[in-house]
Amino acid sequence: MAGGFAALALGGASYAKPGDGNWYFFGDSSTGQGNHAALLEQRGETQFPYSSNNGFRRLSNGLVWSEMMGRDVDIVLDPDRDSNNVNFAFSGAHITASGDLAEFGLYTGVQIQTAIFAEMVEAGEASVGADDVAFIMAGANDLMDRAAAGEDFDAIIADIAEAGSDNITTLGALGVKTVLMAEVRPIKFAPLVRDDAEAQAAFAEAVDAANIALFDAAVAAADAAGVNLVTVRDEAFLTYIRDNAAALGFDQVDRECYLEDADTVCAPDMAGQNRYLFLDDLHFTEAGQLLTAQWWQATLAGANGEAARPALMLPSLVAAGLEMSEQSVWTGARQGPGVFGDLAYQDVKFDFDGLTADVRLKALSFGGAYRLTDVFSAGAALRHDDAEIRFGNGDRQDYAATTLTGFLRYAEDGYGLTAAVSHSWLDFEDGVRQTGVRGLSARTGFDGEAWQASLLSDSAYEWGVFDLQVSNSLQYDAIRIDGATETGATGLALRYGAQSLNAWRFDTHLDVRMDGWRVAENVTVAPVGAVGWTWRSNADHSLVSQLIDNTADPVTLFGEGLAENSFETRLGLEAQIAERFTAGLSYGRGWGDDRHSDDRIALTVRARF
Repeated sequence: MAGGFAALALGGASYAKPGDGNWYFFGDSSTGQGNHAALLEQRGETQFPYSSNNGFRRLSNGLVWSEMMGRDVDIVLDPDRDSNNVNFAFSGAHITASGDLAEFGLYTGVQIQTAIFAEMVEAGEASVGADDVAFIMAGANDLMDRAAAGEDFDAIIADIAEAGSDNITTLGALGVKTVLMAEVRPIKFAPLVRDDAEAQAAFAEAVDAANIALFDAAVAAADAAGVNLVTVRDEAFLTYIRDNAAALGFDQVDRECYLEDADTVCAPDMAGQNRYLFLDDLHFTEAGQLLTAQWWQATLAGANGEAARPALMLPSLVAAGLEMSEQSVWTGARQGPGVFGDLAYQDVKFDFDGLTADVRLKALSFGGAYRLTDVFSAGAALRHDDAEIRFGNGDRQDYAATTLTGFLRYAEDGYGLTAAVSHSWLDFEDGVRQTGVRGLSARTGFDGEAWQASLLSDSAYEWGVFDLQVSNSLQYDAIRIDGATETGATGLALRYGAQSLNAWRFDTHLDVRMDGWRVAENVTVAPVGAVGWTWRSNADHSLVSQLIDNTADPVTLFGEGLAENSFETRLGLEAQIAERFTAGLSYGRGWGDDRHSDDRIALTVRARF
């Protein structure tokens, strides 16, 4: 890792992040049904009708999964290459300069691939931007090929570490700022060594040692080159598949579908073949390749901050919930000495730069005020909010807020002034983040608190059959959400830092009540309504997130608060009983640049003394 913080502006404005630029792939390519089928003619019949992504008569050229990440990716040797996303990977490549064609004088390793990339950049055939990302997957061939030739593991591992450092240095010198590099793939899981316990143990030990040496050297090179080196946790990936094979649709995870000696396949069709994780004794079927693509995408999302965007929205969503639920306290305080209670429901669909959040909030509040003098009263209220947040990307987060409010009110001749302080205890539970890998989610919970200091003025007027009340409030909100660590997604889990949101808010409302209709003795029903406008100060805030147990740098995300301006209307009916008790039911709508819809329903009960 480069030892610093990547900073991204997220929230209400567009932003750029690592991965938004070009993608460059390096390493030992893999294989899938498509490559197997047409490249070697003798296998075409057994795997018809699959075809290759290139015309080279090799098992594979180019990482198969790179073409499953949602972009057009061309191999570097493709004569028709027209994509800025380039795949330099080659079948049998080592992380060094070598590969399985070295005996024929053709060197295809990653050190050669990065050197070819450097030549392209120098010749103006490619350019590197700050948001470009390089992907490297190699090292297993080094261990297998050279061990088979009788070389010592220690010497191989030393070369792997040196080559890894050299590749990072080369890419850093070209201006690449982010590199995702996979651990050396755990050979112990491959069908190649399924029946050889001694080989499994030897390779397990060698791979562990190689990864330690590789990333020690690569991290040092990344720090020197200013590169954010992100580890792709390959063993965690394979472990996840093996532990959840049935749920992922695999009947076999340690036996190959294609038997080379017999030249037979496990099924004649793609669907049947994809019930196996391995196509041959080393390479995945395309079902496995798709999961590989998802794992790499999820790793990138964790490293560049995209995966943490829902968590970044939480302070603003809490602020929105507290705004709604506090209205009942203000209404109760304005009535003077007595007791009050409210049950409210709100369903808001927010949109923060393309990431939507559906917030469904239920609020229950009750409180009362006691007369101190002819013009002063004091009171308190307790309210409880339960909110369900469903993000458009499939993530979800529930939270509860318990708020205690104390207020002091002055009222005389139709004018009132109220000062209040509130404290909220926040409890975020059952948070689920979809990693993007099929079936794999991370779980988390947060604690937090909020302080609110408010000053409200209100004036009452009569206009014909209408009773009018104009109120203005100024409020300062201070919301803090503690840091947390995800569980349940080893290899992709995130650690979140604490967040703080501090903002000023000004509200103005006009409440209208018409003369009512007497429907029974001592019972009057009247229509009520309200319109309101809210202005909010700039509520920028930040969140630091980081992949756990990873070389990746922490990333700082900057998010904007709620929309600066929003509006609301409300219509309903209010019943007054014996001039002391009132009950009301209302429906409201809200509008703002940060929301698609905002529906509100409230049931209120008041008793005046």
